[in-house]
Amino acid sequence: QPRWQDHLSSRKPRGVVAALRLGPAAGEDARATSLPDGPLFTALNQELERRASTDALTGLANRRFFAERLERETRRILRERQGPSLDEMVFIVCDLDCFKLYNDRYGHRAGDACLRAVAEAIQGALERPTDFASRHGGEEFLVMLPGTNETGGIHVAERIREGVESLGLPHEDSIA
Repeated sequence: QPRWQDHLSSRKPRGVVAALRLGPAAGEDARATSLPDGPLFTALNQELERRASTDALTGLANRRFFAERLERETRRILRERQGPSLDEMVFIVCDLDCFKLYNDRYGHRAGDACLRAVAEAIQGALERPTDFASRHGGEEFLVMLPGTNETGGIHVAERIREGVESLGLPHEDSIA
C-alpha cells in the first residue's frame, strides 16, 4: 500500500490546504497507487471544488459554476412548475463601462480593487439565498434571480446600481 500520508506536507505555506505529490513513491507501482478515503482528503476535495467554482479575484462564483447553477435552476423550475413565480427567472448583466480606461489611468492593482469592491456591492444587494452572482469575465458580472418577476428584478438591479454608485470610485477618464 502506498503511504500517501508521507507525501502530505505537515508544514503548509499559508493558503495551502495540503501538498500532494500525484504519483507513486520511489519503488512503488504506479498502477497500484490510489488515494485513500478520509477526512483530510474529503476536505481537500471540497477545497479544490470550491476553488474550481470561484473567481479568485472577487470571490464570486465563476462562469463555469454559473452555467452549472443555471442548468440546475432550469431543471428545478421545469420539475416544480407550481406557480407563475417559479416559471420566472431574471438575469441582470452588470458591465463596468470604460473599465479598460480605468485600468490604463489607475493601474491594474486599482482595477483589481475596483472589481473586488463592485463584486461586494453586487453580492450585498442580494437578499435571498437563491439569488446568485458570478463574475462572467473581465469586468462583466451576471446575477441570476430564480423565482423573481420583472418588478423584483428591477428592484434588485436598482439596489446593485445604488451600491456600486455609493462606492464613489473615481474615474476621470470615463465617457459614460
